[in-house]
Amino acid sequence: MSVSVAEATPRQSIVKAAAWTSAAIVLVRVFFLVSSVITARILTPHDFGLIGIAGTLFMLINTASATGIDSYLIFRQSLSEGEVNTAFTLHALLCGLFSGLVMLVGVVVAAVSGKPELREILFYSGLAFFVNAIGRIPRAFLIKAMKQDQLAMIDTGVNFLNLLLILVMAGLGFQYLSYVIPMLVAQAICATLLFWRARQPFRLDLDRRVASRILSYSKGFMPQTLLCDFLYQADYVVGGLFLASTLLGYYYFGFEKAFLAALLIRGMTDQVFFPIFSAAQNQPEELKRQYFKFSSYLMFALFPLFALGIFFARDLLLLVYGHQWENSIVTFQAILGFCLLKIIYDVSLTLLNATGKTRQAFLHFVWATPHTLILFALGAFWGG
Repeated sequence: MSVSVAEATPRQSIVKAAAWTSAAIVLVRVFFLVSSVITARILTPHDFGLIGIAGTLFMLINTASATGIDSYLIFRQSLSEGEVNTAFTLHALLCGLFSGLVMLVGVVVAAVSGKPELREILFYSGLAFFVNAIGRIPRAFLIKAMKQDQLAMIDTGVNFLNLLLILVMAGLGFQYLSYVIPMLVAQAICATLLFWRARQPFRLDLDRRVASRILSYSKGFMPQTLLCDFLYQADYVVGGLFLASTLLGYYYFGFEKAFLAALLIRGMTDQVFFPIFSAAQNQPEELKRQYFKFSSYLMFALFPLFALGIFFARDLLLLVYGHQWENSIVTFQAILGFCLLKIIYDVSLTLLNATGKTRQAFLHFVWATPHTLILFALGAFWGG
């Protein structure tokens, strides 16, 4: 079984999976952009401020809840019924805990800040968080079975529904709840579809020995995710110390527009390469062959796109967004260059996680974090 997925995944299937995954990521981002543009004309700055505060708290808790249990289900090739049920139960318990934490934070922050609306926002966010987290388990089985086309259709359809619900609720005057209630409804539908398509029975059962084995593998994912998210958010903090507000605005704009490339890379490594590497984990020669083959595919597909984006950055940004964003061009080019260099790095981290070497993957982040922060601080200081 350890080589069946790898051997049964010809080049056409890999390209198809990557294409579906990339298309879904792009469409979801387009839906988000459309909703943000339209709701910006309907909702007040006060509503967006509340959503921003709640979104920051939600993001921090969501990052801390990355258990890696779903990745274990992809990594482990011969899953027993006990492992499946224990993983499902353990994941549900942990996600229930973090969901309750989201709601508790809403109560506390609402009381401290004097903004009672935050209690409502984070209550619905907590429910949406739990539903979304539970859906990660059947999602893992679909990724393992290389059914990225089904995942892409589910994600695209659900996010389109989410867009429609946001616009309807914002138009009907739901104000700050116009984002969180649609998110809950959309995630509930998404989880239902994922369980239906996975066709994998689950029941509540907890084997302590199996749980210990699962946590032994997955414990490297939480610090990985925390450090990764910290690195991506640290630039906002460090930049705020050295850059004036206008320059900071230019930086944020260029970063946001270029960062879609990083999402494309992460989507393909997580949903396409991870299950194939996992299937070949016990065959070093086959694993090596797959690693170099997929790296070359990814570079062949993305290097020309990134190079064109860097070369034509000025024409692209000024044509689409206007001349007032001319000072964002260098940031846009730099982030695209970063993503270009990040391709092999992401594939390598995926290889480590897919073969059970989560500790080594974590050490990569430990080594990279101080270097990245110091270099960014120096660049912001001299550049500013």
